[in-house]
Amino acid sequence: MKNLKHEIDLKAVKTIDAILVTVPFAACWFLYYMPLIIKEDNFISKHLIIVLFFLMYIMYGKVYDGFLVSYNRISEMIYSQILAFLITDGISYIIICLMAGHLMWLVPGLLCIVGQVVVASIWSVIAHKFGSRMGRLLVLSGTMVLFLGTMILILE
Repeated sequence: MKNLKHEIDLKAVKTIDAILVTVPFAACWFLYYMPLIIKEDNFISKHLIIVLFFLMYIMYGKVYDGFLVSYNRISEMIYSQILAFLITDGISYIIICLMAGHLMWLVPGLLCIVGQVVVASIWSVIAHKFGSRMGRLLVLSGTMVLFLGTMILILE
């Protein structure tokens, strides 16, 4: 039973990391790129790229071992996560440019990457220090992030 609780806490920590790294991309998308590209008021077309980013980040994070809290050093976790979201951001930028039909300004994307580096660094230090013990705390904070995100979508 204790092992199952440990596994659930680690999965919560990893999921919260993916959500927190997606938040800067979502902000970049909603505040800059989406108003220039999407002209119709369609929920799916506005939010599908966020889901795509989230899923690609999880996939590349697993490929580059960015979520192995117990095994990797902090620097290895940060490097792996940076590699995962750089690839994901690059693919997402290509998709955004294809949606727009021309090259988009890159500065908002670079600011997004800076935010993701900060989030990934803070998460890696905290996750490595506290491990699965912080799962319960992050589930609460992650619930708050999801609640705030939902409120923003409703108010839109």
